[in-house]
Amino acid sequence: IVSTIRFVKGIKMSFVLLELEPHVYRLSMRSRHGFRAANVAKHFGGGGHDFMAGAAAIKTNQTIEELTRSILNKAQKEIATSYVKSL
Repeated sequence: IVSTIRFVKGIKMSFVLLELEPHVYRLSMRSRHGFRAANVAKHFGGGGHDFMAGAAAIKTNQTIEELTRSILNKAQKEIATSYVKSL
């Protein structure tokens, strides 16, 4: 799902957030070339390749809605500031 979403016209980065247990989440991210999903994942304790990244177990007191907003905010900042020149 996360890989397919990024191919929708205009989408630069996509993610799926799965609640494993209360307040523990798994994050899977993908981005188009030019935008680094890994930088966002690192902010939440994860990592990966520039364009395929994630976090295995994000432990937080945030609700899933609050965490989603946090990830969206970080992704928007990443998109706005870190366009990668042609590879």
